[in-house]
Amino acid sequence: MSKNIKFQYDGALYDINVNRNGNVLNIEHQGQTYVVSLAAPAGGVAAPTPAAAAPAPAAPSAPAAPAAPAAPAAPAAPAAPAASAPAAAAGGATEKAAITGTIKEIKVAQGASVKSGDLLIVMEAMKMDIEVFATHTGSVTAIHVTQGANVTEGQPLMDIG
Repeated sequence: MSKNIKFQYDGALYDINVNRNGNVLNIEHQGQTYVVSLAAPAGGVAAPTPAAAAPAPAAPSAPAAPAAPAAPAAPAAPAAPAASAPAAAAGGATEKAAITGTIKEIKVAQGASVKSGDLLIVMEAMKMDIEVFATHTGSVTAIHVTQGANVTEGQPLMDIG
């Protein structure tokens, strides 16, 4: 079910459409669609966090995501991870970049044990921090990026098996 949300932020009026399918949100703003995944904290319930605000195409529309937490279907983490064939076959996943940006900090090392919802990587996009959370429990089997690296949307960041 799609929901239209209109809000004012920093003097500008924004109009977005949000469609929720499970823990995935499709946010449409100015003709562009952004896919974000809600991360479940240790308690198991998805909770919105204003720090997850980056899927905007230009500086004027960047404030669109921070005001979304006031809505019932608010993005918690803009990472939209998808499983690659090898990782999925092993019962794991490949965490991918949900947006083009720069790797600011890698929070875990190869071989580390992680739980679903753990913070893996902090990216920077459009001067905002984007947190990438684990979607599976397991061990980090590969890290495909380094700190300071530029990444594109959909690029593999880390494998969890």
